Amino acid sequence: MQADDLRLSLFTTAKSSDFQIAAITPDGAVAVELTASLVHLTPGASTRGYEQFAMLFVGPVQPLLPQGTYRFRHDTLGERWLFMVPVGQDAQGTQYEVCITRKVD
Repeated sequence: MQADDLRLSLFTTAKSSDFQIAAITPDGAVAVELTASLVHLTPGASTRGYEQFAMLFVGPVQPLLPQGTYRFRHDTLGERWLFMVPVGQDAQGTQYEVCITRKVD
C-alpha cells in the first residue's frame, strides 16, 4: 500500500477481516480484526480537501499494545505502517483506533 492508497473505500472492503500487527511478542505478531465500525468524519471548513476517517480494530486482551506506529499486514491489502491507539478493553478483547487524514486531489 502506498500513502495515496489509504482511502476509506479500500478499508471498507476489509471489514471483519484479520490484520497481523508486527509486535515484540513471543509469537511475533498480534492478530486484530477490523470491525464493521468505520467512521467517516464529516468534512467541514477545516477539512476541505482532505478525507478523514477512523478504523476500529479488536485484538486479544493480552498483550496490550501501547500507543505507537505498527506494521499492519493484510492478505489482500498488503502491508502498511499505521499509528494506533488503544481506546478500550473488556473481557472480549482490546479495542484500538487508527485515524487517517489524507489530502485528496
